[in-house]
Amino acid sequence: MSGVMGKFLVTGFVLGSVAACSSGSDDGKNLTAPKEMNTFSCQFTLTEGGTADYSALGTSKTARTYFEKEFNLNYLAAVYTSSVDETLRFVNLTGATVYKSELIPTNLCSSSLYTGAQTMPSDISDKWKSSNKDLPKGQVILGLYLPKKDSSLFPSLHKGAAIIVRENTNRWTLVHEFMHHLFMLRADETGYDDEGIRAEYSITKAIIENIFSDESLDDNKKSQKSALPFARFAKAQDTLLLHYFLEEITIEAILKDASSNGVLKYVPTEEGNWYIYESAKKALKLYEDISDVASQLLNYLPSSAVAERAAIADLKASIEKRKVTIAALTDRFPYTNESQGGVLLSGAAPSHVGCSHAEEGEKIMTISKKVTDKFKNLH
Repeated sequence: MSGVMGKFLVTGFVLGSVAACSSGSDDGKNLTAPKEMNTFSCQFTLTEGGTADYSALGTSKTARTYFEKEFNLNYLAAVYTSSVDETLRFVNLTGATVYKSELIPTNLCSSSLYTGAQTMPSDISDKWKSSNKDLPKGQVILGLYLPKKDSSLFPSLHKGAAIIVRENTNRWTLVHEFMHHLFMLRADETGYDDEGIRAEYSITKAIIENIFSDESLDDNKKSQKSALPFARFAKAQDTLLLHYFLEEITIEAILKDASSNGVLKYVPTEEGNWYIYESAKKALKLYEDISDVASQLLNYLPSSAVAERAAIADLKASIEKRKVTIAALTDRFPYTNESQGGVLLSGAAPSHVGCSHAEEGEKIMTISKKVTDKFKNLH
């Protein structure tokens, strides 16, 4: 779930409204930024803030938040008012190692807040470089989360997680990345099987494709045979979205709530609703396409297809629930000037392949479109 910085900076995943852009070399090493870029790393010093609450280590208070996602609130609360240095120390004791990358050159703000973070080993560094390679024009990555499940791909993880932050990003970025870690820890506790969900996603996609390639079936038969596999496909996709677009929305909303309430301190307070808006827009597109197909299937399916109609009706109801939560959050954190663009500052990498979160989200969108288009092309 790598985050990237583009035209405008935003706090955490969304820093503020300062124009910025950058470019990258072929190996991802020589990322540059304009003189007017501001990462807000100068707003607070390395040691400004309190100590972390180390007594929270080993304790658990499960909080259920937006989209029914859960995390250990004790660990987040432990760094509410801590300094960058103390946050770094605490995070390193929770099964995630914080690594530093090079600064982004800028005349506005290049305070090295993460000099105390570890130097990246070669495999982690290679992942960082690849994530920074071939970015859209005007974007650089400020933070990256690698869960422990990636240890088979990155031996240096040693079955732990990794957080990479640029030296001159701000504390919000680290706390945002830490939230990805907290959600992953809770997912592991509840037995979430990422590979199993991805397998279900791929298998049901293949089943639907095979049905539609069967020339012996008319449109009505294709609809009826594919209804239950489509419901399974959509459910698997929803689970994946909970760990991608919806998790990004959730983290930003949690941190913005805590910051506006004065609970989370020593983080930049610039306006940052763009990333919530952008993640919501992509998630809604996926849900709307699935909902459209569900409505179409209900029109095709005969009343005798009781199981199929029930599964599709349940699917539509679950989608509406997601859309209501998304709408409520975008109403609370409005962003109306889409033409201004925005910034993604941090994020997490998926647990199964070496690609960024943004890339993974786009893959989900591409796969979903291929499936939903098959239904939309029925006559």
